[in-house]
Amino acid sequence: MFFLFFLSCGITKEKKTIENSEVSSIYFLNFKIKKESIKNKIELISKKEVIGELKSKNQKFYVGENYLSFLIYKGSKIIDSVKIEHPLYKHFEYVDELGNFNAKDSIINEAEFFIRIKTTNETSQIRIIEKLADNPLIELNQIKLKP
Repeated sequence: MFFLFFLSCGITKEKKTIENSEVSSIYFLNFKIKKESIKNKIELISKKEVIGELKSKNQKFYVGENYLSFLIYKGSKIIDSVKIEHPLYKHFEYVDELGNFNAKDSIINEAEFFIRIKTTNETSQIRIIEKLADNPLIELNQIKLKP
């Protein structure tokens, strides 16, 4: 019985250590964005958190003139960011009847999309910033990840 007492104390200490350490997780965030006259509107449709790590950060390095940035915060400090191609601005490349390559840019009124972001248990919020060609950055929304 004396042995069981010490064994249970050791388990309790280990549990406290795990709770205080940073746990990596991935958020799957689904959004809807709508074209508006002054400022585009973006809303979070759903979010799902799973424990794990992202294998690569391919989303992070998008370069173009129209994009969305997702700034990931720990308190008031930016700890990571993700840039994606703007979902309302589409670029199409195609071959015409003569066999020539052509490109066409189009703007749609509404789109749904998702992103994956890596977080820890200390990640507090995400700010969504829009950059359109020849326009300044505009903050579209702030999302609290945890209550």
